[in-house]
Amino acid sequence: MTGDNKENKEKTPGKIKIAPKSVPGPSRITPPEGPTSDDLTGLYVDRRKRKFPSWLLALLVAIVLIVSIFWVFPHLLAGDKEELPVPTSGSVSVGATNRIVVTKNSSWLYNEPKRGAERVGEILFNEGLELIDASDERYLLVNTDHGLRGYIARSDVSADASGLDPTQAILKVVVRTPSKNIMSHTKGGTVIARAPLGSVLYADYQDTNVIRVRLPQGVRGWISKQDVFIMNPEENLSQSEDIEAALVSTALTFNKTTWVPRGITTAGIDMAGVIYLSSSINGLRVSRQDSSLASIGTKLDLPLNTETDCCDLRYAKGGDILILDNSMQEEGSIDFALILPDNRVLMRAIGSSTISVYSLNNKSLMLEERIKEARRLSNKKAS
Repeated sequence: MTGDNKENKEKTPGKIKIAPKSVPGPSRITPPEGPTSDDLTGLYVDRRKRKFPSWLLALLVAIVLIVSIFWVFPHLLAGDKEELPVPTSGSVSVGATNRIVVTKNSSWLYNEPKRGAERVGEILFNEGLELIDASDERYLLVNTDHGLRGYIARSDVSADASGLDPTQAILKVVVRTPSKNIMSHTKGGTVIARAPLGSVLYADYQDTNVIRVRLPQGVRGWISKQDVFIMNPEENLSQSEDIEAALVSTALTFNKTTWVPRGITTAGIDMAGVIYLSSSINGLRVSRQDSSLASIGTKLDLPLNTETDCCDLRYAKGGDILILDNSMQEEGSIDFALILPDNRVLMRAIGSSTISVYSLNNKSLMLEERIKEARRLSNKKAS
């Protein structure tokens, strides 16, 4: 083989032999610094501690939600909503004016300063009382403007009687419906009190349809002009033109009302309460005492019925008041009945639980036998 052929042979491509580089084997691998996997057996890593416990965070969220639901949201929705504050009880004391005011819809007057004592009478909402003695922890001794004296619960009255001052009012309002709602706002408000028939309120503002009345402890309320008498602050109700018809109309409000001794609202009343309210709401000057009610009007001499030897009720007319002997139910007490048109009478039958209308011909009433006296109202207006 010549030299040229030899050179060409060497340049001819063929299998290339690659010498492997030096690769370190397992014995030459340098282990990393730190513990090995064997050394990590049984080793735990601590969780990073938080600044606040999870239960505390949940508690804070719950408190925020409760406050928002029950305090923040209602105040935002209600705006400047007015509510009657809790009547002041411990602060009531005999002062210069000795004047307090009833804050409940109605409250009982007792003859002793204790629970369960005999009831003297029922007092209406916003009624002013003369404070006589405040030494008892729970009851106050008071006089009413209509002739009663007794003990009333401290929790039912307020020492702030400024709402009764007629010089600070522009109107006097008398409720002539069984119950009148007093609202916190003119529209969309809530009921803050219910004034029963006969309640007297004083107003410092009026609009076309509503009146703003002054209530205990500086609270203001709103009532509609329907079913109320409106007059000047110092004015009294004038006597109705037809007093007998007016008396009967008002008294029938209490037909089918539960009989409650000394009561004076549609929740419970007796015939003395019916006569008192019906008379006063129609301009007659009467007190709550039975003796005063028994002398209302003038005495009526009814002829005797020859068959029964009792008063002949055929000669009575609507609006006449009968004073009845009540010794069968309560010794020494008197009861009342009111003659209605069409030969009827409004009264409480013996043993009945309601004030109801009956026929005068109902012999089971024993009405004629119980009559002590009959009274007739005068049609002449009081001066």
